[in-house]
Amino acid sequence: MSATTESMPNPIEELFRCATRETADRMTIWTAGSISLRLEGLTETELHEISDHLGPIDRMATMVLLEAEGEIGGTLVLLFDDDSLDAFLVAMTGEPVLPGERTPLQESALLETGNILASAFTGAISDATVLLVLPTPPILLTDYVASVLEQACMAQAINNEKLVLTRTRFERNGEALDWQLVFIPDGAMRDWIDSGPRLRDGAL
Repeated sequence: MSATTESMPNPIEELFRCATRETADRMTIWTAGSISLRLEGLTETELHEISDHLGPIDRMATMVLLEAEGEIGGTLVLLFDDDSLDAFLVAMTGEPVLPGERTPLQESALLETGNILASAFTGAISDATVLLVLPTPPILLTDYVASVLEQACMAQAINNEKLVLTRTRFERNGEALDWQLVFIPDGAMRDWIDSGPRLRDGAL
């Protein structure tokens, strides 16, 4: 059985909404207003039920992977749908996308997108919690989504029957994109969430 935001501590939901707003603002600037994003939910679920919340994960996909490190942290996974990704890369770089390959400039655009989103997301969390949270350099990969997500969940799964994760959806010019930004807290952040923490006054 899975649970949604109703069972999560309200300050935690608000923390991730704040982080998503900061991330959305940065994404809007980066893409000249063409792409926006919103928090779709904060979910508590068992490992084998992740696909119920994120959609099909037994597939290959282009992803940008980053770790949030510090006193609390986790893993950020930016998932792309390749068809809409090609249009994004053309708009960002002015270069055509050839089947099965990307230019160095296109790869750089993807990595910088991940870096911008992660910096905004972790910065908002750090500001609200007064805890050190910093993103690692982004990694671009094409892999099975299930494999990447399951590995990212291991730190939580060691001590918790259910996992906490967030889901963020993207839109381009008002139309939904099949992209997701998934944040999976690590063991330290999960312990922090379960402790019922208070956030900095005026942070949200």
